[in-house]
Amino acid sequence: MNGLNNVHPLVIKFGGTSVGGGAQFANAAGIVAGAAADRPVAVVVSAMSGTTDTLLGYADATDDGASRTRVGATREGSLAELHRALAERHLAAAREAVSPEILPGVERRVLELLRELVEAIGAPDANGPAARRARIAVFGERLSAAILAGAISSQGAPAAVVSGDPIATDGDFAEAEVDASGTRERCSRYVAPLLGDGRVAVVPGFVGRSPEGLPTTLGRGGSDLSATVVGRGIGASEVWIMSDVDGVLDADPRLVPNAALLPELSYREAGDFAELGAKVLHPRTMEPASEVGMEVLVRNTFNPDCPGTRVTDAEGRGRPLRRAAPQPLGRAAVRDGPPPGGLGRDLHRVAGRAGPSPRRGDPAAGRHQPGPRRHRRRGPRLRRLRGEGRGGPARTARGPRLPRRGSRRGGRVKRVEIVQLGLGYVGRAVAQIVIEERKRWLETLGLDLRYRAVADTSGALVGEELLPQAIRLKEDGGKLSELGVEPVEDVLRTEPEEGTTRIVVDLAVHGGTFDLDLLGVQNGSCLVLSNKGPLSGGSEQYESLMDAAGDRLWYEATVGAGMPIVSTLKGLVETGDEVLEIQASPSGTLGFIMSAVEGGRSFSEAVKEAVALHYAEPDPRDDLSGLDVARKAIILARTMGREIEPSEIPYESLVPEGLEAVPLPEFMERLPEADEEFAARMSAVRENHMLRYLARIPAEGPVEVGLTEAAVETPFGPINGPENVFDFRTRRYSDVTLTVTGPGAGPERTASGVIGDMLDIVGKIVRDREGLA
Repeated sequence: MNGLNNVHPLVIKFGGTSVGGGAQFANAAGIVAGAAADRPVAVVVSAMSGTTDTLLGYADATDDGASRTRVGATREGSLAELHRALAERHLAAAREAVSPEILPGVERRVLELLRELVEAIGAPDANGPAARRARIAVFGERLSAAILAGAISSQGAPAAVVSGDPIATDGDFAEAEVDASGTRERCSRYVAPLLGDGRVAVVPGFVGRSPEGLPTTLGRGGSDLSATVVGRGIGASEVWIMSDVDGVLDADPRLVPNAALLPELSYREAGDFAELGAKVLHPRTMEPASEVGMEVLVRNTFNPDCPGTRVTDAEGRGRPLRRAAPQPLGRAAVRDGPPPGGLGRDLHRVAGRAGPSPRRGDPAAGRHQPGPRRHRRRGPRLRRLRGEGRGGPARTARGPRLPRRGSRRGGRVKRVEIVQLGLGYVGRAVAQIVIEERKRWLETLGLDLRYRAVADTSGALVGEELLPQAIRLKEDGGKLSELGVEPVEDVLRTEPEEGTTRIVVDLAVHGGTFDLDLLGVQNGSCLVLSNKGPLSGGSEQYESLMDAAGDRLWYEATVGAGMPIVSTLKGLVETGDEVLEIQASPSGTLGFIMSAVEGGRSFSEAVKEAVALHYAEPDPRDDLSGLDVARKAIILARTMGREIEPSEIPYESLVPEGLEAVPLPEFMERLPEADEEFAARMSAVRENHMLRYLARIPAEGPVEVGLTEAAVETPFGPINGPENVFDFRTRRYSDVTLTVTGPGAGPERTASGVIGDMLDIVGKIVRDREGLA
């Protein structure tokens, strides 16, 4: 590799989706290694997708530092759980992307960074909450940099993480301004020596240093800005912005179906796009590039053959740009021609429609085809809630058989399309797994899995071209209607393509989807549920869904997230055992809160931590009310064969009196009012007992849901963190009960159960074809 004096360096920036897992790190490393064969390369890398949100959420929920770092009397407190989750994800990525001879050093560095993170969380900051927030947030990029450097070296291009942050800033910790001259000096100190030695310099994006040497963050668009700032600092000739889209299109593809990739833009034109909200670009990103005439190339990490969009100082060059003729709101016609009024004005016409501003819409759409990620488990093979299957005759007629489509290996491809209801925490986790894993499923299972639509309360986004943008939009709190939607009912009434099985996946949180689920199964779809509402309503509603679904219902994730609870219960019943009683601590959220309070935190602190770690819903009253546990109890009771109405199950609420209906910000602010009363209740618990929120479901008699004092020697005494415990007492397991224990809170765990059920449907397709169902 030539030194800086001979060839202008290249800067390559990878966003969070480009390093979302081990296969993605390896893919990114391959791109870097190829480029590094010809010239010096510096790489700027973001945190793995979702990591920064997790870190900032934890920072906000633990803003007094040291008092929140105690694990206390429990084995696993929230800080230990954060450490475990980050270690699990980043080490798994490293083990997939890094060669065996380099891996030990990367693993050591990841664990060192996590230890430093724990110390950073626990230490007070004399510079205020913003400084502490920045100090915590930057660890996501540092973890990614360590893995990517190892992955690049594994592909034959020596790489190292810079020893110091090369970007100099002012003292604003959250939206720092770049100090250009200071950055050039720091780049010459930390980046140039690595390039001069023939190594790829890996730079954590988003991160700067204040004049006092404290970590700062660059705010919105910070990682992309880092790339052009570093490029200016080292005299790079160009910067590649690698993401999950092909480049910049000449119109909004939601409104102009034949929108085409723009091969070239000027800095001014790119700025017009960015001002319209194109997330693939940000106005701040272009400023350092335009100052020195550095070219910026927007490319797709997952479609490297696509040339992308090149942003230069050239204006126009005579190329025709597509613009909209005047049309009614929500529609647009397109014609070719020069843009006399400016590209931004034309795009406003193209994107114009009634409703919210197009700010969240992304005019750049691309193909996102990440590689494999390990899948934890397969779901249970369930035919219906009770009675049907190996254990006895069905109470309702079997639903229509699925089309026969080929074997798991060596046969024809099995085509499956998803209509997903809900894109919250769990919904986004499911979509991310599908995006990352489906290439491997096609190769190993012969499964071609695609999204027909994703939906929220505003409607259904049809197709999957805008799925990555939809995920980002929902993370920002937006509605899918901002991307253009159709009525969900219309989507469910359409017929899938011939030879395609449709799965309706109901992941909604607040109910209201029963009619949609019913419509889906009435039209022949399979149904996968994590939403408990459709199975825990009144008997008449419940029976109507059962009659329509027949053997096309899967619902493991409604009770135990990713744990095999429903399948265990079905296995007991279908093999002829008699279930006498189930006792359960089925809420990972409440288990986490109870053990956190035992560990020394107040009730309000524990609730806020549960929300920050995504164990609880954004409004924690959904969990504290006890309704979620009551619904799980109804589902288990009906799976046992009991006929029961929701009104027969009283449940105890932990929502403080008087705060049930106040706005969420007021609820969170006033939550500490309940700390003293809750602490008194905890202190009144008998010796050698623990206060637990349990459900008791006997074969006969009342179902009980609420706080219970559990002896320490029972399976419920040692509960730590977000653990669930299900204790089955049956005729065969009467002297020693059958206990299933595991973590039951967290979006990825619930998503694991949902994905397991979806893959089990593929197994059913195979069994139907072979005549084994």
